[in-house]
Amino acid sequence: MLASLPVLERAAQSGMDLVISHEAIFYDHQDQARERLAAERDPVFRAKEEFIKQNGMVVWHLHDIMHDCRPDLVDAATIEAMNWHEPESSAYPLVCPIPVQSLASLADAVARQLAASSVRFIGDRQLPVRRVGLALGFRGFEPIRQLLLRDDVDVVLAGEIHEW
Repeated sequence: MLASLPVLERAAQSGMDLVISHEAIFYDHQDQARERLAAERDPVFRAKEEFIKQNGMVVWHLHDIMHDCRPDLVDAATIEAMNWHEPESSAYPLVCPIPVQSLASLADAVARQLAASSVRFIGDRQLPVRRVGLALGFRGFEPIRQLLLRDDVDVVLAGEIHEW
């Protein structure tokens, strides 16, 4: 997903010189910070850029193809990692039926199965969850809002959200 410095170090140690990354390598979605960080001589930016150059590496920012596939490859990988049933429809955003469990149990399972260091959730810990709406990554406000308005969706699993 991200060509972090530890990922780049592992690639270099393995003799790889091409890293394909879903997200931009310099800290913003559209990769627009690169020029500003270089002009400011940002030390973190410089260290990462220098490591890439010293190791003759190329980082290929390949973002949209994963989201252009149907099903979206991020959604499909999450569904597989969680061992959930296939979505009820291929319409986006996806809604997955899951074995009934509490919201707290679901949050624990998401953290464990996706190896997340933390998961935040809002709601009644004992809420029975049967159907999960997926709004992974940066889907914007409207898809999340539409899922929240649905009576047949118990939980929205969101990635990068607008909290304001």
